[in-house]
Amino acid sequence: MKTLALAVAALTFTVTAYANQFMPKFNLDVPGNYSMSSSGLTYDGNTNIGFGIGGEYYHPINNLFTIGAGLEYQFGRKVSTLGGYTITDDNAFGFVPLYGTLLLFPEIDLSGYKAFLKLNLGYNISFYGNNDFKGDTTLTGGFYYALGGGLDLSDNIRAEIMYGTYNGQQKTSFGTVIDCAYKKIGLSIGYLFDLKK
Repeated sequence: MKTLALAVAALTFTVTAYANQFMPKFNLDVPGNYSMSSSGLTYDGNTNIGFGIGGEYYHPINNLFTIGAGLEYQFGRKVSTLGGYTITDDNAFGFVPLYGTLLLFPEIDLSGYKAFLKLNLGYNISFYGNNDFKGDTTLTGGFYYALGGGLDLSDNIRAEIMYGTYNGQQKTSFGTVIDCAYKKIGLSIGYLFDLKK
């Protein structure tokens, strides 16, 4: 995982240095799935709606492909059920992934709109939670990936829908490691700035 984190950081630095575009964006995350696994046992649950912000740098390779790098910050969201039980406390958690991204723009006529497919690969540099969420455990990040697509609604407005998986770990004071995974669909809207003008 450390190797992956270093590779993502190197890619981010390289893309940022040669970026032609920058896009800040706002994210709306629909209720998702949260799971915890340890010692062969897995507990699945659900999360409430969430919000986030992010930013991505882009470097178009040609008319079909664009590479980039991004960072997402998730505002705290709640695990509402786990293992069949309703969670009534005020827990809140979130991830902060740093990632590389690849966009494919197929030649499709959509009445002036420009469609694209998108793949994100990266590492959660932060997995955080409040006291109700983590208790006396320590949280660490892990692998992140997402797949989706979107539309360029104009020269500057971009809308996306992505299905992402965010991995991390909880470590108890007794040394027990719990693998955690958060899966959700996110909707985002962003504004593209041309850095070369």
